[in-house]
Amino acid sequence: MAEQSYSIKTSIRKRALSLILPLVIISMLAIGLISFQILNNQTAKRSERYLQDRRNEILTISEDQTIANYFHNISYGLSEEATLYRIEMERHFKRFSDRYNAIEKIYKGIRYIDKEGNEVAKFWDGKIGMNYQNVKDQTFFREAAKLPAWTVYTSSIEPQMVNANPIYWDEDGNNEFSDDELCGIIAVDFYYPLMQFKNERLLMAGASIGITVLAILVTTIAVSVLLRRVTRPLHQLVNATRAISSGDLSTEIPVQSDDEVGLLASSFNQMARDLKINIEKKDRYAAELATLNIELEDKVKARTEELETANKELQKANIKIMEADRLKSEFLANMSHELRTPMNAIIGFTRLVRRKAADVLPKRQLDNLEKVEISAKQLLALINDILDLSKIEAGKMSLNIMSFEFAPLVDTCFSTVEPMVKKETVQLVKDVPEDLAELQSDPDKLKQIIINLLSNALKFTDKGEVKLSARLETDFLKIEVSDTGAGIPDDALDYIFDEFRQVDGSSTRRHGGTGLGLSITKKLTKVLGGTIEASSAEGNGSIFTVRIPFLGKDEELSPQEISEEDKEITSTSAGDKKILLAIDDDPNSLILLKQNLEDEDYYMIGALSADEGIQKAREIKPYAITLDILMPKKDGWEVLNCLKADPATRDIPIIVISNIDNKGLGFSLGAFDYLVKPLEKEAILSALQRIPGADVKNVLVVDDEASAVDLLTQILQEEGYHVKGVYNGKEALHVLETKPQDIILLDLLMPEMDGFEVIQKIKANQDWRNIPIIVVTAKDLTDKEWNILNKSVDSIIQKSGLSEDHLMDEIQALLREYNAT
Repeated sequence: MAEQSYSIKTSIRKRALSLILPLVIISMLAIGLISFQILNNQTAKRSERYLQDRRNEILTISEDQTIANYFHNISYGLSEEATLYRIEMERHFKRFSDRYNAIEKIYKGIRYIDKEGNEVAKFWDGKIGMNYQNVKDQTFFREAAKLPAWTVYTSSIEPQMVNANPIYWDEDGNNEFSDDELCGIIAVDFYYPLMQFKNERLLMAGASIGITVLAILVTTIAVSVLLRRVTRPLHQLVNATRAISSGDLSTEIPVQSDDEVGLLASSFNQMARDLKINIEKKDRYAAELATLNIELEDKVKARTEELETANKELQKANIKIMEADRLKSEFLANMSHELRTPMNAIIGFTRLVRRKAADVLPKRQLDNLEKVEISAKQLLALINDILDLSKIEAGKMSLNIMSFEFAPLVDTCFSTVEPMVKKETVQLVKDVPEDLAELQSDPDKLKQIIINLLSNALKFTDKGEVKLSARLETDFLKIEVSDTGAGIPDDALDYIFDEFRQVDGSSTRRHGGTGLGLSITKKLTKVLGGTIEASSAEGNGSIFTVRIPFLGKDEELSPQEISEEDKEITSTSAGDKKILLAIDDDPNSLILLKQNLEDEDYYMIGALSADEGIQKAREIKPYAITLDILMPKKDGWEVLNCLKADPATRDIPIIVISNIDNKGLGFSLGAFDYLVKPLEKEAILSALQRIPGADVKNVLVVDDEASAVDLLTQILQEEGYHVKGVYNGKEALHVLETKPQDIILLDLLMPEMDGFEVIQKIKANQDWRNIPIIVVTAKDLTDKEWNILNKSVDSIIQKSGLSEDHLMDEIQALLREYNAT
C-alpha cells in the first residue's frame, strides 16, 4: 500500500504557544512572588514563634520541684504528704496561668496526669481542681508517653490546642531514662489565634486571586480567539469519524487543510481502508475457527470421560493403599507391644535369678543365663526398632525437646556400644569439644541416632578405628561417624537407608541384622529437622554425616486365672515396711517388682486392674504408687488423672513404669517419675529414694506485714512444717546465717531491704544459692520485673486469692527437686 506524505505549513501548537505562554508565565511569576513575600514574612514566622513560646513555657512548668516531690511521696506510699504537694502544684498552675492571661487569654488549663492516665492536679477555666478524669485514651496522652525526656508533644493546629511533656524520674541515677521511669505527663491547653492568621491569609489570598483571575481572563480571551480558528475544521473531522465508527468504512474524511488536522484526516482515511481489509480476513478466519472448535470440543469431551474413569479407578486404588498402610502400622505396633511384654519379663526374671543365685548356680549356668539375657536384649532391640519404625511412619513419634550438654550424651553412647568393640584390633575414638554450646533437641532421639551409627560402624570394622567427631556449623551441629571397615559399594549407597535392605542380603552373609537400623536413623534425623548423608569407597571404610538444627490386652484377668503367688502380692499386711502399691494388669510384672523389692525397706501390694488400683490407693494410702500405662478398659493415663484429681490421693507420689516412652505427657499429668521397661531394680529404688520423707522441713517466711506472716505460718504448720517468720530482709539474712532453711517464701515490697535485694544476696552466697525461693507478693509486676524474677526464683504466687492447695503443691514440688539434687 503506497504511503502518502504530508507537509505542515502552519503548526497549531506554535500558534497556541505564541499567545498563551508569555501571558501565563508573566501572571504566574507575579502571583508566586507576591505570595512568597507575604506568606513567609508576615504569617509563618509569627505562627511558629507563638507555638515555640508555648513549648518553652510548658518546659518551665515541668521543672517545678513540687511535681517531683509529689511523685516521690506517692512511690513511697506517703499519701498525706503527696496531697500537700498536689495542692501546691495546683496553686503553681494558677499563678502561672494568671500571669500569662493578664493581657489576653492564652491558657485554658494546666494538668498533671500520672502514668496511668489519671488527672492528679488540675487548673481549668480559672478554677483549681474539680472534675478529675482519666485521659489515658486521649491522643495527647498516648503520644506524650512515648516521647523522651524534655520533649514536647503539640497537637494539630486548632483554635484550642494541647502541649504535653513527659516527666521522668531518674531512679537508678544513670542520667538515662527508660519507660519504667516515666512518672507522669504535664498537659497545657492553650488558645491558638487561628482566626487572626486565617484573616491575614485571606487578605493575601484575595490579592493573589485578583491577580490570578486577571491573568486567566487575559489568557482565556487569547485562547478563545485561537480555538475559534482551530475547532471549525475539527467539527468536520468528528462527524466523519462517527460515521466510520458506526461501520460505514467507505466514508472518506474531507481533507480541507494542510496542518495537523489535515494530516489527521488523511491518517483516518488510510486506517479505514486497512480496517476494511482486516475485517474481511477476520470473517474468513472466524468461520474456519468455528469448524475447528466443534471438532476440538468433541475430542476434549471424549478425553475428559476417559480421564474421569481413570481418576475413579485411581481413587479406589489409593483408598486400598491407605487402608493397607494403616493395617500394616497397626499390626506392627500391636505385634511389637505384645512381644515386648513377655520380653521384659524374660529380661527382668533372668536378672533376678542371676543376682539371687550367683552363689548357688555353677558358673556355666550363670553364663547361660547371661546369654539368655543378651539374646533377650537383642530381641527387644529388634522389637523396639519395629515399633519405632511404625510410630514414625504413622506420624506418632513424639519429641521431648529440652536443653542438654552434647559431650555427656556422647559418653553415654560410648558406654552403651563398648561391649561391641573388638578390643584387640579396633579402637573407639571420640573428637568432641568440651566447650560445645547447649543443644535444644530431643536427647533420647539423638542418642539413638548416634548409637545406631556407632553400632553399624563397629559391626563392619574388623581392625582400625571407629571415630565420632562433632563440630558447629552456623545453625547446625555436624556429627560424623567414620570407620576403617569394609566400606560400601557405590551402587549400594542409593538404598542403604531403605527399610529391610542390606548391602549383603544373601543367606550366606557374614553380618546379621534386619536392615532397619539405618532406615530408622534417617527417619529419626528427619523428625529432628536434620539430614544424614553417607559417603564410602569399597575397602576404605565409610563416613556417615548427620546435621541436627542448633535450634493392649483384650480382657481383664478373671479371679480364676490368678495364681496363689499372684494373690499374695495383693495382701495388705506390711509390718513396719513402707507400703508400695503397684498397678499393672500383667501378674509377671507385679511378681518381678515384688521380688526385686522384698529385700528392701518396702512392702508391695499389687492391683491387677485400674479400678482395683484406684480403690486400694484410697483405702491404704500407700507411700508411693507404680503405674503401668497399657491396661484394658481404663489405661494408666486415666488412672493418673483420676488419682491426681482426688484430694485423698493427689499427694501420693506416682512412678510410671511402662513400655510406652511418653515422659512429657506423664510429667504434665503429675507423675513423680517415669521409667521405661524392662524394669531395672536400681532405677526403681533410685526413684523411691527421691521421694521426700516424713522429716519436718524448715520454711523461712519473709514479709513486712505481720498478718501475712501469721497466715502463711498457720497454713504451713498445719501441714507439718517448721516455720520461722521475719519482717524484713536483714532479719531473713541473719536467720540464714544461724540456721539452714529448706525453702524461702519471700515478699518483694519491704522497708530497708526489698525482696529484689534479698534475692540478689542469697544467689551471691555459695551456701544459700540453691535454696528454693517462692515469691509471694501483691505487687503488680512489670515485664522487666517478671524477667528478672524468672531467672532468679523458682515460683511466683500472687497474694490476691492465695490458694492453700496451690501453695502446698509448689512447696512440695520444689522440695522434691531440692532433695533430688
